[in-house]
Amino acid sequence: MVRVLGVDLTGGESLLTKHYTENTEAQQAYIKGRYFLNTRTEEGLKKAIKYFGEAIEKDAGYTLAKSGLADSHVLLGIFGISSPREAFLKAKAEATEAVSIDETLAEAHISLAYAKMYCDWDWLGAERHFERGIELKPNYATAHHWYSEYLAAMGRFDEALEEMKRAQDLDPHSLIINANLGWILYLAHRYDEAIEELSKTLEMDPNFYLPGAIRWQAYVASGMYDEAMSPVLINTESWSEERRRTNASLGEAYAASGPRGWWQVVIATTLEKSKAMKVSSYYLAQCYAQLGENDRAIQYLERAYEDRDLGMICLKVDPLLDGLRSDARLTVLLARVGFPLNATKQC
Repeated sequence: MVRVLGVDLTGGESLLTKHYTENTEAQQAYIKGRYFLNTRTEEGLKKAIKYFGEAIEKDAGYTLAKSGLADSHVLLGIFGISSPREAFLKAKAEATEAVSIDETLAEAHISLAYAKMYCDWDWLGAERHFERGIELKPNYATAHHWYSEYLAAMGRFDEALEEMKRAQDLDPHSLIINANLGWILYLAHRYDEAIEELSKTLEMDPNFYLPGAIRWQAYVASGMYDEAMSPVLINTESWSEERRRTNASLGEAYAASGPRGWWQVVIATTLEKSKAMKVSSYYLAQCYAQLGENDRAIQYLERAYEDRDLGMICLKVDPLLDGLRSDARLTVLLARVGFPLNATKQC
């Protein structure tokens, strides 16, 4: 397998089989952009934008670089580094332009599908572009990876896992693909398998933050609160003193009142933070749902809807919202977000 700076040039990027640019400097900038994109860190994503921008400066018609720029912007929004609204609009504009220039560019279709999913909640439009991208380039790992996330959001977990494992086969060393396999298993309520996969990813790189964060959610959803708080299982070296105090408070509350006390501390801490910074309304909805306070949970989901909160992507399948599934108000919200309510094939 040919790899340059961590970019798979046989399955992931077809630079060796199709010339998207005759400018060598543009091509090299693009390869660097893809490398930094895959780090999924703030510094890496900003460097990715820099290099994709350089590639476009060298060759204004370099559609592959425009696709990379779209991917960078959408990830900046997903990870909260940039305003999601602004980031997703930029991503959609770049991807739309790339598709309009070259309708046969698989990467551009995948970029546009992902942007439509997050920017517009355009589920049917997103799936059309995912399918077109995979048709054009069946060995593009990111296509299967992101399509898997879409399928999971729809509740189509068998298909989602099949797509994610296809992505893993194409790029077995990708940290983000391995981590998101655990995420799909978590959404499918297969917590033990999720924890196992996420632990394997942490073995690949103990400093990669995402698998630890997802594993924490799997512990909580399965009622394994001791594991969720264990410093042995969580990398605490970079924690601030404030976070250490919060973790201690969680432990005390859990010892005194069990899960209810634990969630009450989480809510109190989050509401205190909200006085100085914006916090996720969707996250607060999850917390209140865990307490069985459905009215409060729905109230915060309504705010999350108005905020275009990223968590709304998982509204249909989120394990932490299971207590709301029989609430008619959740069904109304699902329709407003545009979910095809008959799209769930496996749950």
